[in-house]
Amino acid sequence: MTSIPFITLSKKLLFNARLPLLFFCIGLIAYKFYLLEINSRAILGCDWCLVRKAIFFELQFLFLLGILHFVAGFSRWYWLRFSLRLSVIAILLIMAIDLIVLQQFLVRFTWHEFLKFVSEFSAIMDFSRQLIVSFWSALIAAMVISIILWVLGRYLILDNATTRSPVFLAFVAFGLFGTEYLKPTEFHGPYLQNSIEAFFSSQTRHRPYSDDFANKILAEPEEESRCYEGVGARPDLILLIVESLSMYHSKLFSGLRDWTPQFDSVSQNGRWFSNFYANAINTEQGLVALLTGEPAIARGTGNASTPLFEQFQSSKHTVPHLLNDLDYYTAFLTTGNLGFLGKGDWLKKIGFNLIEGHDAAYYDGMKRFHFDAAPDQALYDRALIELQTHHRKKPVFLTLETVSTHHPFIDPESAAQSEELVFRYADRALGVFVENLKSIGFFDNGYLMIVSDHRAMVPASQDEMVRFGDRAYARIPFSIIGYGLNNEEVVDPFSQIDLLPSLHHWLSQDRHCVNANQGIFLPKTKHQPACIFTRRSYALDDVFIHCGDEDYIIRLDGDRSHYVGAKPPHDLLGSIHRLRLGKDSSH
Repeated sequence: MTSIPFITLSKKLLFNARLPLLFFCIGLIAYKFYLLEINSRAILGCDWCLVRKAIFFELQFLFLLGILHFVAGFSRWYWLRFSLRLSVIAILLIMAIDLIVLQQFLVRFTWHEFLKFVSEFSAIMDFSRQLIVSFWSALIAAMVISIILWVLGRYLILDNATTRSPVFLAFVAFGLFGTEYLKPTEFHGPYLQNSIEAFFSSQTRHRPYSDDFANKILAEPEEESRCYEGVGARPDLILLIVESLSMYHSKLFSGLRDWTPQFDSVSQNGRWFSNFYANAINTEQGLVALLTGEPAIARGTGNASTPLFEQFQSSKHTVPHLLNDLDYYTAFLTTGNLGFLGKGDWLKKIGFNLIEGHDAAYYDGMKRFHFDAAPDQALYDRALIELQTHHRKKPVFLTLETVSTHHPFIDPESAAQSEELVFRYADRALGVFVENLKSIGFFDNGYLMIVSDHRAMVPASQDEMVRFGDRAYARIPFSIIGYGLNNEEVVDPFSQIDLLPSLHHWLSQDRHCVNANQGIFLPKTKHQPACIFTRRSYALDDVFIHCGDEDYIIRLDGDRSHYVGAKPPHDLLGSIHRLRLGKDSSH
């Protein structure tokens, strides 16, 4: 007799198209709660503190689905029933994608991100394949996807009218609007939002300035600047951008994990910066900051859908343009796909003489990983060839961008998905590269600069938060090694955007000027920035500004951009307006 309820439930699952859909929805919500819980324990050190607050957001999500489902049943028109059920399916798929993006990158899936990446289907599929590391994981993934498609397909073709009364529909509608007043408003709101709220959330950072406001800002006098005479050095230079290299990976830089002993040893043989910041939260922004000298804050003019690279491609004030004018040979080498987000075209427009990506002949026949990239060791070997074959009439500036340590952290040697293993691999490859540079005499008149594009896209641990506070999300390592440098720790704060003015000061003999928020740290510390502009993946509309020990937040909102919380004693909001309008006082 006890088996009868089980048999009844089994029949409902097999023959009822609605019940499996309900279980699928509840499963997605449960997984959302799981993600919130593991992150709240790791970051906030508390149990259930985010899940309790997220309940009302997800209840509203359920009520929304209920409204669409029951209205579809009430309708006499087939096309309307079909459209509403299709909307239910679309909402559930948005939630599924949102949870994958949240779990992998700690950001939400939004309409703007959909428009940004919809044309990068091959890169998305390539990334998805990296998550399937074995035959069994592929089999399980195929089974799960097949079951989901079966559930969604059966629901879509269901054409039975509901017998629910209008009173029940009114109750669901009341729940939909009533939960709006029960949802808490707090700092972690972007993560608590249900997937539909997040997808259609207002992206205030994309609101443009009005013409009158922009003209007013552009008419204001230039910021005060300080000017210096250039040093006029002409060393060979390598800028090594290590994907996702973070403070917590290094014992030297954080005292936490010891995954990069080679990098730590190399850094101690040069100058290492223990208070360095990324102005970026992804590779795209990191390259803009490092190579244009501007924090990658979206311009306040034009179309919100304009890709970031296109917004920073017209300036002649870039690292490669500067070095070309100083008669350097400039090259950018990566094993990644330069077609992703238009990176290759952008690199050409900002001035590099040579640009190579995954399709370079040197990588033919090599095993590929995410972004069609060969392992880091292949990039380093290709760089050595370029250095040795380069004609010596000009000094060289070589930019190397690694890929192996990109999320989802697939170790090229073992094929295991492990952040520790892949960073240990990258560290060993870096150590071999440095030894090879020594063997060809590069450091006789050359310097290697090692920096990250951004902090890894994973939650900050409680240990990180204790050590660095919320700035943990922006802190990254930076070091430079070469002739005359030996174990000098630089504790002064600098950031990625300071590389351009620093190179200008070091390599040019001209008089040059910087504003208060630009720094010069090459060949020695010359000018500290008053404030550093950083970003956070959990608050994409905000700019986080660090001025000494003080922190400030500016919410980007076109003409109505404003401070969130404390206001600084000086006009940082005006600085943000000038940056977003391309009014740079450095020259």
